[in-house]
Amino acid sequence: MEGYILVADLLGFSNIIENSSDEKLLLRISDWVQLINDVAAKSEITKHQLISDTVFAAVESNPESFGALVNFARQLLQEGIKRSFPIRGAISHGLFEWGKLIYGKAVIKAHKLEMSQNWIGITCDHQLPHLDGLWGINSVICYPPPMKSGLISVHPVISWDVPEFTSLVRYLTKGGLIKDGELIGWEWAEKVNNTVQFGMYRCFLQRQGISGHHFHGILPIQVLSQEGLTRESSEDA
Repeated sequence: MEGYILVADLLGFSNIIENSSDEKLLLRISDWVQLINDVAAKSEITKHQLISDTVFAAVESNPESFGALVNFARQLLQEGIKRSFPIRGAISHGLFEWGKLIYGKAVIKAHKLEMSQNWIGITCDHQLPHLDGLWGINSVICYPPPMKSGLISVHPVISWDVPEFTSLVRYLTKGGLIKDGELIGWEWAEKVNNTVQFGMYRCFLQRQGISGHHFHGILPIQVLSQEGLTRESSEDA
């Protein structure tokens, strides 16, 4: 079929398995499956498949279906983090086969884009059709998703309500994601920093009443630091 496909991974899945007792692991896996089913039902996504820690979801190539997939992705991020299920994913468009085996160029494209990111979030491939009607603070905004390496590039990304720092850290240290007393490394911290920065940029758009159709600045920190200096100057005046 030709359409949109989402490929998303649960970050820290191996930690959940290693750090949980058999009883707690069964509860966590059940909650993970229930999350996908609940969000799919709310978003009216019929084509969805869960394979271990990877979620696949697909819709046909039309504006209404794409809007439903964006809503699915947004709810997956928002509801997932509340249950200590951090999600990283990507959406692409093209030809793929949907069945017991899911494959195709669009699947590979989404998978590669998903794996290259370094945050909690979902990024869309460049130049997806039917984007024009979806730009907005509660759907899709323009942003340079943080990558593990490579060039800085602006993409349409799913706009979601990122919890404030303390809440985000609490969600990311529960449910087997981190052992009690475990020392936290920079790989974990970078994902947190990148995700919080996105949330701050989204708040900037909300305060300014901007749709997010265009990205402002070279890096998110440029806009955030300038806004901070502007506020400081107005307070000193």
